[in-house]
Amino acid sequence: MADEEEPEKCGKCSKEFDGGLSVGCEGECSEWFHLKCAELTVKEYKVIKGCKRLKWFCDICYESEVIKKTNDEVIKEIKQLKDQISRLEEKVSAIKVDDNDNVKYSNAGAEEIKQRSEAAIIISAKNEDINKHTSIQNDLKGAIKPQELRIGVNNMKTTGAGKVKLSCEKKTDILKLKSEIKSKLGSKYDISEVKTRKLKIKIVGINENMDKDELKNTIIKQNELQSLDRLDLDNIATYKGKYVYTAIAETNSRTFDPCLVHYCMKGRECVVTKEGQPTCQCVHQCAMHQRVVCGSDGHIYPNHCELHRAACLTRSPISIERGVHCVKHGNFV
Repeated sequence: MADEEEPEKCGKCSKEFDGGLSVGCEGECSEWFHLKCAELTVKEYKVIKGCKRLKWFCDICYESEVIKKTNDEVIKEIKQLKDQISRLEEKVSAIKVDDNDNVKYSNAGAEEIKQRSEAAIIISAKNEDINKHTSIQNDLKGAIKPQELRIGVNNMKTTGAGKVKLSCEKKTDILKLKSEIKSKLGSKYDISEVKTRKLKIKIVGINENMDKDELKNTIIKQNELQSLDRLDLDNIATYKGKYVYTAIAETNSRTFDPCLVHYCMKGRECVVTKEGQPTCQCVHQCAMHQRVVCGSDGHIYPNHCELHRAACLTRSPISIERGVHCVKHGNFV
């Protein structure tokens, strides 16, 4: 009940109190009201009067309290939403970091393949007394000027037994370099070309006898790829493990598809740009097979691929509704 002393007039009808029962508002107005004006019975009044924890509000103050509580709840919900958004942003940032790691990994794989395809030569001393790497390197730096030859030397590194390895991007560059070293340092050093080793691919879990085309199809199936037309397989060797067969195949690194080491999420496929870099884009066309699935967007899709493709194209988080019976009725997206 209101703490103020009972006033002379009612807050609703503005008539004076005649000594009858009245009730005070616990809201901001702190007005007093006749029981009739407050629309309270004597029984209700006695309940309010007998319980200190009960509060009575006039209509105006009651609406103000409801609005205040509603505002408090809205503010609380907004705060909760902000916290959820903050957590989601952290997860998105983590996903972006993972994507960057995948890109770094794929670039590293492509770089490894590039290095394997580089042309290289080995320089070794004819005189066994000259067995220090530094001697060879100093002679090369003093006698060979790549800028004058207009060639690019990618790397100079030491190998075992006092030898030095030089590598170039182009085969023509390494031939020029070899000729220049031979003409200026040929009496002191031997020059030999490094044979480029082909990249090897390991395929686990195959049938005992598989030809080249079957191996390609196996790789496509295991990696959800569209095509491996640019991949040449040679020297296929098959051996039996404890439970399954494994095949080792060599491939020409110059025809290696960088998409083999580039990960794309479901609904996306890897394509190679004009610059030779792998990138992900929405699947152009899914395989023609029917395995109806229900999407969280309320649509029915012919298969998983079409669902993930739709999610990619619309940039919507469409997932598969589990436990829902999908009836094939032609209402496909």
